[in-house]
Amino acid sequence: MIKEEEISRSQRIYIRALDRSIADVKKVILKKKKERRKDVSK
Repeated sequence: MIKEEEISRSQRIYIRALDRSIADVKKVILKKKKERRKDVSK
Protein backbone atom coordinates (compact mmCIF):
# COMPACT_ATOMS: atom_id res chain seq x y z
CA MET A 1 0.00 0.00 0.00
CA ILE A 2 2.77 2.43 0.91
CA LYS A 3 4.57 1.72 -2.36
CA GLU A 4 1.46 2.57 -4.36
CA GLU A 5 1.17 5.91 -2.56
CA GLU A 6 4.82 6.69 -3.31
CA ILE A 7 4.25 5.88 -6.99
CA SER A 8 1.18 8.13 -7.16
CA ARG A 9 3.21 10.98 -5.64
CA SER A 10 6.02 10.55 -8.17
CA GLN A 11 3.47 10.35 -10.98
CA ARG A 12 1.82 13.59 -9.83
CA ILE A 13 5.19 15.36 -9.74
CA TYR A 14 6.04 13.94 -13.19
CA ILE A 15 2.67 15.04 -14.60
CA ARG A 16 3.17 18.55 -13.16
CA ALA A 17 6.62 18.70 -14.76
CA LEU A 18 5.11 17.62 -18.09
CA ASP A 19 2.40 20.30 -17.84
CA ARG A 20 5.05 22.95 -17.16
CA SER A 21 7.24 21.79 -20.05
CA ILE A 22 4.23 21.72 -22.40
CA ALA A 23 3.26 25.24 -21.31
CA ASP A 24 6.82 26.44 -21.94
CA VAL A 25 6.81 24.85 -25.40
CA LYS A 26 3.50 26.54 -26.24
CA LYS A 27 4.93 29.91 -25.14
CA VAL A 28 7.98 29.39 -27.36
CA ILE A 29 5.76 28.45 -30.31
CA LEU A 30 3.64 31.58 -29.79
CA LYS A 31 6.80 33.72 -29.71
CA LYS A 32 8.03 32.12 -32.94
CA LYS A 33 4.66 32.75 -34.61
CA LYS A 34 4.79 36.42 -33.57
CA GLU A 35 8.34 36.72 -34.91
CA ARG A 36 7.25 35.17 -38.22
CA ARG A 37 4.40 37.68 -38.48
CA LYS A 38 6.88 40.50 -37.97
CA ASP A 39 9.10 39.07 -40.72
CA VAL A 40 6.10 38.84 -43.07
CA SER A 41 5.14 42.46 -42.37
CA LYS A 42 8.65 43.50 -43.42
